[in-house]
Amino acid sequence: MSILTTGSTAVDKRSPPRRTILSLTLMLAVVAGTAMTHLGIWRDKTAPVDVAASPSRLQSVSYSPSGRDFSPEDDHHVSVADIRRDMAAINGVADGIRTYTVSDGQDRAPGIAARMGLKVSLGIWLNADPEHNRQEIDQAVSIARATPNVVRVVVGNESLLRADQTDESLAAYIAEVRSRVPRRIPVGTSDTWSELLTAPKTVAVSDFVGIHTLPYWEKLDSSGALPYAMDKIKRIRQAYPGKPIWIGEIGWPSDGDNFGDAHASRPEQARIIREFAQDAKRMGVEYNVIEAFDQPWKTAIEGSPGPFWGVLDADRQPKWQLHGAVDPKPEAYVVGVVSVLAGLLLSLPALFRRRATVLQTLLWSIAAHGSAGMTAWAVLAAIGVYPTPGTVIMWCSGLALGGILLVLALADLDEMTRTLLGRRPTRLLPAEGAASLLRSAGIAVREPMVSVHIAARNEDPAMLNATLDSLAAQEYRAFEVVVAINNTDDVSLITPVEEYCRTLNERLGRTVFKFANFNPITGFKAGALNRALAITADEAEIIAVLDADYAVSPLWLSRLAPAFSDPAVGLVQAPQEHRDGDQSLLKRMMAAEYRAFFDSGMVERNEDNALIAHGTMIMVRRSALEGVGGWSEWCIVEDTELGLTLLEQGWKQHYTTERLGAGITPDSFKDFRQQRHRWAYGSVQIMKAHIKTLLPGAKGLNASQKLHFWSGWARWWSDALGLVAAAGAISWTFLATVLPLHLPPPEVTAIAIAALMLRALASMALTKFASRHGWGETLGTSLLGMSLNYTVGAAVLKGLFTKHEPFKVTSKGKRKKATKYPAMPEAILSGLLVVACVIAVVLNHAGTVSLTLWTILLAVMAVPNMVAALLAASDLMPIREKVAEIVAAVPEPVTVPLTVPQPTGTLAADAAGG
Repeated sequence: MSILTTGSTAVDKRSPPRRTILSLTLMLAVVAGTAMTHLGIWRDKTAPVDVAASPSRLQSVSYSPSGRDFSPEDDHHVSVADIRRDMAAINGVADGIRTYTVSDGQDRAPGIAARMGLKVSLGIWLNADPEHNRQEIDQAVSIARATPNVVRVVVGNESLLRADQTDESLAAYIAEVRSRVPRRIPVGTSDTWSELLTAPKTVAVSDFVGIHTLPYWEKLDSSGALPYAMDKIKRIRQAYPGKPIWIGEIGWPSDGDNFGDAHASRPEQARIIREFAQDAKRMGVEYNVIEAFDQPWKTAIEGSPGPFWGVLDADRQPKWQLHGAVDPKPEAYVVGVVSVLAGLLLSLPALFRRRATVLQTLLWSIAAHGSAGMTAWAVLAAIGVYPTPGTVIMWCSGLALGGILLVLALADLDEMTRTLLGRRPTRLLPAEGAASLLRSAGIAVREPMVSVHIAARNEDPAMLNATLDSLAAQEYRAFEVVVAINNTDDVSLITPVEEYCRTLNERLGRTVFKFANFNPITGFKAGALNRALAITADEAEIIAVLDADYAVSPLWLSRLAPAFSDPAVGLVQAPQEHRDGDQSLLKRMMAAEYRAFFDSGMVERNEDNALIAHGTMIMVRRSALEGVGGWSEWCIVEDTELGLTLLEQGWKQHYTTERLGAGITPDSFKDFRQQRHRWAYGSVQIMKAHIKTLLPGAKGLNASQKLHFWSGWARWWSDALGLVAAAGAISWTFLATVLPLHLPPPEVTAIAIAALMLRALASMALTKFASRHGWGETLGTSLLGMSLNYTVGAAVLKGLFTKHEPFKVTSKGKRKKATKYPAMPEAILSGLLVVACVIAVVLNHAGTVSLTLWTILLAVMAVPNMVAALLAASDLMPIREKVAEIVAAVPEPVTVPLTVPQPTGTLAADAAGG
């Protein structure tokens, strides 16, 4: 009989909430409005920028051969054909060129330029090698004499700045060249304005003062670039009155990282060069713009802005025109449209979710468009970047890491919004228990016999006996308890439990508690549970599992066992809870850290029949358990492996948020880490064993179930990725002190930081919801969860490369002061990350955004490890708790309140296929 077809009033009240036309209309409006807002922001940020100045031509541009693979450091010989193509491209924007050398085939450039009508400022490259300088001078003098369009000879370029020449030696070279070339050709040098102010001998023998004024490298905002240039011209005029001034280099990069307050962009490059050209013409100042073509090879010496000083790109194409508005990036329109469409596509699932609300849709849509926008902006920044091995490594690794983190952040946000803002769940068992729901649907309620199994190894008898007391008080009558002590050699831990089982049986007047001592056995906890299964009463239909520390409510069995009246149900679970949070702040935060998963993640998984089976407070149909061969002894998380196997075989699972039992938190931070290590390592064991059934198209699990398992594991695998990324970041930072290594571009690093922050905020929101603590303790609890990043990451990496690991029991109720510091790896890793942060700060003398964000990312990576290192110190502190205080209380049933009404969902509807 189906609860969906009874037609009763009670059934109508339980029907899943339906969306009204108004709510659906509002959700559509939200999705459309967010997309339009995204489009508007994109258009505003990438719209062409008006530049008023419109010079007809540039006087001169610096010439180095074009080409993405050209580098003077490789002694690349330039062909005549390439020079001709270069000069033809330059002729479209400028009246002349400035060369820097006559070596490597560039001695042909002046002649080719002259034949195309271009004026030539002929450069002679000087270094500290007199023989090289002699060859350059002799070759240049011959060219100057033979080429009619040479309008000046520039002896040396920044040779004073590089200290290759002194004022005296450079003056001598200039005087020599002056004596060997025709008088019609002015001779001088070109250097920074500051160097020439202190080189009177050089200026005295020169026909002009050639100064470089590059406000970008002075860390100036673009608005101060032209005033800066004019001020330097004025200072040179005051220092050398009557001496002609030639601006040997003026320019601004079109892309790359900032340098202080100077930010590179195409519009700013165009504005500065066009306005300077117009002002220089009005002032009668001759100038040369650096440079004609982008020079990819300069990345190694000038960083990310180095390649982008050209007015033409490395493929000889103009980056902007000499009049009209300037496009920040020509590709922006296409990328922007794709970004908006991607954001819209990511937003649409909100319309089809079973429990979505308008507010949930709004937040999800904002996150979807924000993620698409950030990714698109990073892609746009990558377009036009001249690839080198370093840039390729950093772009690819950065985008991969940022993309993975962004996907995980969206998954965390989705879970958070579903829990806090979504409509009520539809499959949770109600607080009054499964029986009432089944009766209301007209389904016959049975009370099958339950065999409760407790596997205990080296457990404190007082704690275990408290668990037995709680079982003895069960209102449910058809049950037995099998206590399976295993691999325990200390008689003092065995005899009290055995005697207490006998006492309880005498008190109850019947044999309910069976005691067994299996020593030795293999298979860890799974082995003990399998041995317990072998001595279970034949009439027991349900196997329930408790940890030794779990005291349960008298209503535990009566509330949940009737759920198995539906023959399709294979597993039923109640959440874990802990009763010793008042013993210390650490234990209080541990207890809270678990709750978010049980009140959010498990609720969402339950909606799709995709529960993670956890090994206590669990009930399993015996026939289903025996049908899969019992508990898997090869896996150290046999409970989760069983749950997945049952799902693969088509069994239904059910969950309640009612707290029907409570255990004890791990004794120490070390035990807390060890427990999480086991879970993470076991998840990899399960993944490797079940990989075929989890692939798309495989039978057994539906798409939603597969997605839940993949996404759940991905959150832990991201910690492994983070561990690898941290090691890489440390190494890269240290190597950057001696090698010209590239850092990830700011657009990519920003994605990673934003994703990490979004995940942290989602975690805090869920923790606050589940724990009902104040924000201070909520922050502490979230940090406690983050402190396990290294533990989880290391466990996943170990699981990928090994098959088995011993099962280590989590110590509870018998804490001892640690004799060894338990978090040395985290302490070392956090220390290295802090040192890397300091190095990054010291290196960032220019205040670049990329290095600033890199420093922030290093700090964010350091925080979880620093927290782990600090928490581990608590294990070395004196013990204050008393086990008797911890194990005394047996909890009453408590339903954790949700922010929305309790679920209407139906076990009976599942039974009917609803």
